[in-house]
Amino acid sequence: MLEALSSLFSLRWTNTQLFHPLPHNTTRTYISTALRPADKLELLVSDPPQKSTTPPILFLHGGLGHASVWLPFISHLAPTTQCYALSYRNHGASYTVSYLRMVYLTTVADLTTDIIAAITHIYFSTGQLPILVAHSSAGGLAQHILSHKLATTPGLVLLDAVPHFGNLGAYVNWAKHDPWCGLRMVAHAQHVSSPLSTVALVRGVFFGGGDTRRKALSDAEVEEFERWMPRYESMMWPMQMFGSFWGWMRGRPRWLSVRDVLGGIRGDVRVLTKGGGGVERVCVMVGEKDVLMDVGMCRRVADEFREGIRSMGVDDRQDDVEGVLERDEEKIVERKGGVRFVVIKGAGHHSQNDVQWDIAAEELRKFIVQL
Repeated sequence: MLEALSSLFSLRWTNTQLFHPLPHNTTRTYISTALRPADKLELLVSDPPQKSTTPPILFLHGGLGHASVWLPFISHLAPTTQCYALSYRNHGASYTVSYLRMVYLTTVADLTTDIIAAITHIYFSTGQLPILVAHSSAGGLAQHILSHKLATTPGLVLLDAVPHFGNLGAYVNWAKHDPWCGLRMVAHAQHVSSPLSTVALVRGVFFGGGDTRRKALSDAEVEEFERWMPRYESMMWPMQMFGSFWGWMRGRPRWLSVRDVLGGIRGDVRVLTKGGGGVERVCVMVGEKDVLMDVGMCRRVADEFREGIRSMGVDDRQDDVEGVLERDEEKIVERKGGVRFVVIKGAGHHSQNDVQWDIAAEELRKFIVQL
């Protein structure tokens, strides 16, 4: 409780634009939505030295994130792929929103509008629709967009992401990980950022703690990561992705239809050949030590996407597909039924920022080049 009282003074009720330093090959640009043309959204852009043969990528951050959380992945992919990373309203260097409006009045529809603006900008700039790489709660936004046919994509990557069946399980996991969370929020006057108000809390929820080859992030590195987080976040965003409570109580929660999500992916998601070949349009990736979207939850996502593909009328060869399993000390990769499932060993919820980020980035590159 003493820690809770001391961290109260680190919480802020106003937000400011945060201009994270950028590498030389990445440019900060700004776009706006049709409804709010005067309010600018940060869009990071990194162009490869030569014309890319793959579609561009749009990176979408999760709650309390920002475009710059993707800089490690961008550094790995930029030599061959055009990369974009968006900061939604009140995140990163995008325009700020008051505490009450952001926390209680900013909805999934509002954040979807920000993402649609970025997709539209990329399409008119490049003539191509981007691959969507979505982390955490952005996974829910990306699937919402595809499910409701608000945009389409040539490929979908769900990284430590909210499942199509809703995120109630993730919040149950959070409560198990941090049983003092509720009391701490009371001490913090119900501030929405209370669960991540100290370096130790950020480390416990977001990072995995290292592995046999890499040391865990230092406190200074976690503190630097925390410094660029927005001061508060929308609560309507995750609440609108809870899904069916009674379905969750019965052990089969529901929110979005897999078939509807798959319907928003361009190209034939049904192409399969024996031995796991063909084009995979969906990749589900998770950190082994993710305490929110755990491996079991993400495996269910992959399995249900495979079942969705199977139900779309593929020929009988699908029943014979055994898939390909790769396993080593760094990762597990399962290619089966048109979906790639990847576990990054030792990584936590922020696989793109944990010490294993390069392993995750390389697996993402391998997925992209086969599209």
